[in-house]
Amino acid sequence: AQIGVSAIEQGLAWSLHLEGGDFDTHSYNVQQASEHESFYTGLLALMDLLTTRPGAMPGNKMIDETVVAVMSEMGRTPKLNATMGKDHWPVTSAMFLGAGVGGGRALGATDEMAGSLNVNYQTGEADPDGGQALQYGNLAAALLQACGVDSSNHLQSEPFHALCNG
Repeated sequence: AQIGVSAIEQGLAWSLHLEGGDFDTHSYNVQQASEHESFYTGLLALMDLLTTRPGAMPGNKMIDETVVAVMSEMGRTPKLNATMGKDHWPVTSAMFLGAGVGGGRALGATDEMAGSLNVNYQTGEADPDGGQALQYGNLAAALLQACGVDSSNHLQSEPFHALCNG
Protein backbone atom coordinates (compact mmCIF):
# COMPACT_ATOMS: atom_id res chain seq x y z
CA ALA A 1 0.00 0.00 0.00
CA GLN A 2 2.80 2.42 0.92
CA ILE A 3 4.68 1.90 -2.35
CA GLY A 4 1.49 2.13 -4.42
CA VAL A 5 0.27 5.34 -2.80
CA SER A 6 3.73 6.89 -3.18
CA ALA A 7 3.75 5.94 -6.88
CA ILE A 8 0.37 7.64 -7.38
CA GLU A 9 1.54 10.74 -5.49
CA GLN A 10 4.61 11.02 -7.73
CA GLY A 11 2.63 10.52 -10.95
CA LEU A 12 4.25 7.15 -11.63
CA ALA A 13 0.97 5.21 -11.51
CA TRP A 14 -2.71 5.95 -11.80
CA SER A 15 -4.06 2.60 -10.64
CA LEU A 16 -3.04 -0.21 -8.32
CA HIS A 17 -3.92 -3.88 -8.41
CA LEU A 18 -3.42 -5.44 -5.02
CA GLU A 19 -4.01 -9.11 -4.36
CA GLY A 20 -4.36 -10.62 -0.97
CA GLY A 21 -3.97 -14.30 -0.38
CA ASP A 22 -5.33 -17.52 -1.76
CA PHE A 23 -9.09 -17.47 -1.40
CA ASP A 24 -9.69 -20.33 -3.88
CA THR A 25 -10.17 -22.95 -1.18
CA HIS A 26 -12.56 -25.73 -2.14
CA SER A 27 -11.71 -27.61 1.06
CA TYR A 28 -10.81 -26.77 4.65
CA ASN A 29 -12.20 -23.24 4.49
CA VAL A 30 -10.95 -22.46 8.02
CA GLN A 31 -7.62 -21.34 6.57
CA GLN A 32 -9.34 -18.34 4.99
CA ALA A 33 -9.71 -16.60 8.35
CA SER A 34 -6.02 -15.64 8.38
CA GLU A 35 -6.20 -14.64 4.69
CA HIS A 36 -9.15 -12.34 5.45
CA GLU A 37 -7.36 -10.83 8.43
CA SER A 38 -4.28 -10.10 6.32
CA PHE A 39 -6.32 -8.64 3.47
CA TYR A 40 -8.39 -6.32 5.66
CA THR A 41 -5.29 -5.20 7.58
CA GLY A 42 -3.77 -4.18 4.23
CA LEU A 43 -6.98 -2.46 3.13
CA LEU A 44 -7.08 -0.51 6.39
CA ALA A 45 -3.45 0.56 5.87
CA LEU A 46 -4.31 1.73 2.33
CA MET A 47 -7.33 3.70 3.57
CA ASP A 48 -5.27 5.26 6.38
CA LEU A 49 -2.73 6.47 3.81
CA LEU A 50 -5.38 7.81 1.41
CA THR A 51 -7.25 9.68 4.16
CA THR A 52 -4.16 11.34 5.63
CA ARG A 53 -2.13 12.32 2.57
CA PRO A 54 -2.88 15.52 0.66
CA GLY A 55 -4.57 15.20 -2.71
CA ALA A 56 -3.55 16.90 -5.94
CA MET A 57 -6.21 19.58 -5.51
CA PRO A 58 -5.85 22.12 -2.67
CA GLY A 59 -7.85 21.10 0.40
CA ASN A 60 -8.35 17.51 -0.78
CA LYS A 61 -7.02 14.32 0.69
CA MET A 62 -6.03 11.50 -1.66
CA ILE A 63 -9.24 9.62 -0.81
CA ASP A 64 -11.20 12.57 -2.26
CA GLU A 65 -9.60 11.83 -5.64
CA THR A 66 -9.36 8.04 -5.47
CA VAL A 67 -11.83 5.19 -5.99
CA VAL A 68 -11.05 1.90 -4.27
CA ALA A 69 -12.77 -1.23 -5.62
CA VAL A 70 -12.64 -4.53 -3.73
CA MET A 71 -14.09 -7.33 -5.82
CA SER A 72 -13.56 -10.80 -7.21
CA GLU A 73 -14.36 -12.49 -10.47
CA MET A 74 -16.70 -14.94 -8.71
CA GLY A 75 -18.54 -15.62 -5.51
CA ARG A 76 -18.56 -18.60 -3.18
CA THR A 77 -21.40 -20.89 -2.19
CA PRO A 78 -23.21 -19.76 0.94
CA LYS A 79 -22.75 -23.18 2.62
CA LEU A 80 -19.74 -25.39 3.16
CA ASN A 81 -19.35 -28.42 0.90
CA ALA A 82 -18.56 -31.99 2.02
CA THR A 83 -14.84 -31.17 2.41
CA MET A 84 -15.55 -28.06 4.54
CA GLY A 85 -14.77 -25.70 1.68
CA LYS A 86 -16.77 -23.49 -0.63
CA ASP A 87 -17.28 -23.88 -4.35
CA HIS A 88 -17.83 -21.30 -7.10
CA TRP A 89 -21.12 -19.41 -7.02
CA PRO A 90 -22.50 -16.97 -9.61
CA VAL A 91 -23.41 -14.36 -6.97
CA THR A 92 -20.74 -12.26 -5.32
CA SER A 93 -20.30 -9.03 -3.40
CA ALA A 94 -18.08 -6.02 -3.89
CA MET A 95 -17.06 -3.01 -1.86
CA PHE A 96 -16.38 0.48 -3.25
CA LEU A 97 -14.83 3.37 -1.30
CA GLY A 98 -13.74 6.90 -2.04
CA ALA A 99 -14.36 9.67 -4.52
CA GLY A 100 -17.60 9.66 -6.46
CA VAL A 101 -19.07 6.74 -4.50
CA GLY A 102 -22.19 7.27 -2.42
CA GLY A 103 -21.22 5.35 0.71
CA GLY A 104 -22.75 3.92 3.82
CA ARG A 105 -25.20 1.69 1.97
CA ALA A 106 -25.73 -1.86 0.80
CA LEU A 107 -26.97 -2.09 -2.78
CA GLY A 108 -28.54 -5.05 -4.54
CA ALA A 109 -30.16 -8.05 -2.91
CA THR A 110 -30.39 -11.80 -2.79
CA ASP A 111 -33.30 -14.12 -2.24
CA GLU A 112 -33.67 -16.66 0.58
CA MET A 113 -31.47 -19.14 -1.36
CA ALA A 114 -28.69 -16.52 -1.86
CA GLY A 115 -29.56 -16.12 -5.52
CA SER A 116 -29.35 -12.65 -7.03
CA LEU A 117 -32.43 -10.51 -7.47
CA ASN A 118 -32.96 -7.96 -10.22
CA VAL A 119 -32.26 -4.41 -9.08
CA ASN A 120 -33.24 -0.90 -10.03
CA TYR A 121 -30.07 0.66 -11.49
CA GLN A 122 -30.98 4.12 -10.18
CA THR A 123 -31.69 3.21 -6.55
CA GLY A 124 -29.86 -0.09 -6.06
CA GLU A 125 -32.97 -1.55 -4.45
CA ALA A 126 -34.29 -5.01 -5.25
CA ASP A 127 -36.87 -4.78 -8.02
CA PRO A 128 -37.91 -8.30 -9.08
CA ASP A 129 -40.55 -7.03 -11.51
CA GLY A 130 -38.97 -4.01 -13.22
CA GLY A 131 -35.28 -4.29 -12.39
CA GLN A 132 -32.36 -5.81 -14.24
CA ALA A 133 -29.70 -8.36 -13.37
CA LEU A 134 -26.54 -6.65 -12.20
CA GLN A 135 -23.45 -7.65 -14.23
CA TYR A 136 -19.76 -6.77 -13.98
CA GLY A 137 -20.06 -4.51 -17.02
CA ASN A 138 -22.60 -2.40 -15.14
CA LEU A 139 -20.24 -2.07 -12.18
CA ALA A 140 -17.31 -1.24 -14.47
CA ALA A 141 -19.38 1.46 -16.18
CA ALA A 142 -20.33 2.90 -12.77
CA LEU A 143 -16.69 2.92 -11.68
CA LEU A 144 -15.76 4.86 -14.81
CA GLN A 145 -18.61 7.26 -14.04
CA ALA A 146 -17.31 7.69 -10.46
CA CYS A 147 -13.93 8.62 -11.95
CA GLY A 148 -15.52 11.21 -14.24
CA VAL A 149 -15.19 9.11 -17.41
CA ASP A 150 -18.01 8.70 -19.92
CA SER A 151 -18.39 4.92 -19.88
CA SER A 152 -20.23 4.87 -23.22
CA ASN A 153 -16.87 5.59 -24.91
CA HIS A 154 -15.52 2.29 -23.57
CA LEU A 155 -18.39 -0.06 -22.70
CA GLN A 156 -21.80 -0.99 -23.99
CA SER A 157 -23.18 -1.53 -20.48
CA GLU A 158 -25.52 0.77 -18.65
CA PRO A 159 -23.83 2.11 -15.50
CA PHE A 160 -25.16 0.94 -12.15
CA HIS A 161 -26.02 4.56 -11.30
CA ALA A 162 -26.90 3.76 -7.66
CA LEU A 163 -23.20 3.29 -6.92
CA CYS A 164 -22.56 7.01 -7.51
CA ASN A 165 -25.90 8.27 -6.16
CA GLY A 166 -26.38 8.91 -2.49
